[in-house]
Amino acid sequence: MARPVFGFIAVLTLSATAAAAQIQQPPATGADVRVAVGIGQQGGVFGDDDPESSLGTGLSLAVQVRGQTARRTGASLEVAFHPIGIRNPHFDETLRTVFLLAGAEIGRTFYVRPAFGIGLQLWSGTRAESGGGFALGAGIAVGRKRVGSARTSLEVMARCAGSPGALGWMIGVQVPIGMRRSQS
Repeated sequence: MARPVFGFIAVLTLSATAAAAQIQQPPATGADVRVAVGIGQQGGVFGDDDPESSLGTGLSLAVQVRGQTARRTGASLEVAFHPIGIRNPHFDETLRTVFLLAGAEIGRTFYVRPAFGIGLQLWSGTRAESGGGFALGAGIAVGRKRVGSARTSLEVMARCAGSPGALGWMIGVQVPIGMRRSQS
């Protein structure tokens, strides 16, 4: 039941951003700092010899720093945390991930932001080992800046991080809210 709802939200968001892409605003330069809250479907695949998956609804909290230039491409840095854990179906342990992703933001009003980096996998539970380890991470977001006159955006996002024996992912929507902008 959750998949059709998230699919509908994704189609609605992409439709709204595609219509607004034709009305490009003049480019701004400087750094754009945002705090983003999101929700989506998350899951994981656990185990090397006998992999099993786990699904659930997840929450995403992120801080984004996006460097804007006079061109359509700028740099981005995102730190995101998925605080609702993914349960390992093999053992009594739960996985939460902190992402550090860097990439490019391509576009002005309508944009795509592919990013790569690391995920810190935080384990908890009676069978959890030393608490955490690093994994390769990736993410992508498609969105529209400045919904209405507010300093908010709307994004469809996906993130994943994987290490041997554990892959965690999330697909959903998030709303970045502008905190501070410095003009150069």
